[in-house]
Amino acid sequence: ANNVGKGMIGSLISSNKPIAASCGSWGGNRKDHNNVDIGIDQIVPTSKLGTEYVAVRGASNNNTHERVMIVAHENNTEVYVKGQATPIATIAAAGGHYEIDGSHYGATRAMYIETSKPAAAFQFMMGKDNNLFQTQGMNFLPPINCRLASGVNNIPDISKIGNRNYGGAVSIVTLQGSTISITQNGNPVAPGAAKAIPGSNYVYYKKSGLSGEVAIQTNSVALISIVGQNDDAGYGGFFTGF
Repeated sequence: ANNVGKGMIGSLISSNKPIAASCGSWGGNRKDHNNVDIGIDQIVPTSKLGTEYVAVRGASNNNTHERVMIVAHENNTEVYVKGQATPIATIAAAGGHYEIDGSHYGATRAMYIETSKPAAAFQFMMGKDNNLFQTQGMNFLPPINCRLASGVNNIPDISKIGNRNYGGAVSIVTLQGSTISITQNGNPVAPGAAKAIPGSNYVYYKKSGLSGEVAIQTNSVALISIVGQNDDAGYGGFFTGF
């Protein structure tokens, strides 16, 4: 009965030898619709969880579809957004979870999240903003920390899966004041204007219309994710983190 409506959220997996684990939903949706989709990602050992996360909103303006779920690994984990001094929630027990409503993305469409203890963060997002096909994806968010890489030297054929074009778009989170370069097939591309992430010293860039081989480099840390969409099909994932 404890799993009704939430599956096995908060379960702890342990083993006596190294394993890889993926979790999520094969046919799910954050709202009560007949349209369902796949949202699965590989997770990491609890030693690699963090306390500082940034989520960049997907294409939808629906605050139920566009959410971030925090799963606590320790008791009494406080959850903060936008650098505020008061937590929006305290997760009392390890394995408990809290869903941050999409309204916290605000006008900048990016959300800064902190937790008082290491916790896991899952982002639910949409590749299209309509009310007909409300199918959804999920990312397991990597935390921001000093071990992050400063760039990615090769994202191959960024706009395609097979022969179908999904449009190539990246989101890049980095420190304020960092220099950033994007190359497409070896040629420089202007990254556009940085957008501040409220409550933090981070900014993000969102660059679409890319194709071919793409490389991204900063002079600090970089959290780089990729999104693509073709009609009602889409994908998303991270190239850096952990």
